[in-house]
Amino acid sequence: MLLDDFKTRYQTLQKSVEADFLKDPDSVESLVLARSDGIDVLLKDIWQTFEIDSELCLAAVGGFGRGELHLYSDIDLLILIPNGTHEQYQKGVSKFLTFLWDVGLEVGHATRDINDCAIEIDDLSVVTNLLESRLLVGKNALFLKMKSMIKASNWSSQSFLVEKQKEQHNRHLNYSNTAYNLEPNLKESPGGLRDIQTVAWVAKWYFDVNLLSDLVDKSYLSRHEYDLLKQGQLFLWKVRFA
Repeated sequence: MLLDDFKTRYQTLQKSVEADFLKDPDSVESLVLARSDGIDVLLKDIWQTFEIDSELCLAAVGGFGRGELHLYSDIDLLILIPNGTHEQYQKGVSKFLTFLWDVGLEVGHATRDINDCAIEIDDLSVVTNLLESRLLVGKNALFLKMKSMIKASNWSSQSFLVEKQKEQHNRHLNYSNTAYNLEPNLKESPGGLRDIQTVAWVAKWYFDVNLLSDLVDKSYLSRHEYDLLKQGQLFLWKVRFA
C-alpha cells in the first residue's frame, strides 16, 4: 500500500538518524540538516503523489524553514493557495494533511492565501514565520509574491528589532530571568536556543543572510564571538537531540 511505503521510508529515516547520533553525538549538526533534507524529499513525493493543483505551493516554516529538524521536532508547514480559494481546496488540503499524520509525521500547519498573509503579517510571530519560510514544491510565483510582502509590510528594521527585544525580555521574565534554574528550558530560558534564533532572525531581517557566520563577514561578530555562539548552539542541540 502507498501509505505503508511512506511509513516505512519515514521510519527508516528516523532510525538511521537516531542510530548515527548514538554512534557520534558530535555529528548532531549534520544530522539535524540531514533529517530536514530527508523530510523535504518525503513531503515532495507525497505532494506529487496527491497531484495537488499546480496553483498551490507547499513551504517549510519555523525550524524546518531554516533547514533544521531535530529528531522529534514538529514539521511546520505553510500551504499557500490563490486568493479566495479556501473552500475550493479545503477538501484536498485536508486529505493531504491527514495522510501526513497517518504516515507518522508530526505536522504543524497553516493554510493561507495572499490576502490572509497581508492581514496577519502585522503579527510578530507570523512575520517571523514567513521570514524564514522556504519553498518545498508548487507554484514559485505564488511563494515569491508572499515573500515580497514581507519587506513591503509595516515592519521597519528598527521596529522588528525593538519588538524582538521586547519578546526576548518577556520570555526571560517567564523563566525567572536566569539560566540557572534546576531544569532550564532548552528553548526558552535565557541563553537558550530561542536567543540564538533571535540573533538569526534579526540578521535575516537586516541583511537577508541565512547563516550566523555571515555576521562575521559583515563585522557584527568577531570570529571568537561566533565560535562561542556556535559552540553553545551545538551543545544545546546535542542535549535536545538526545
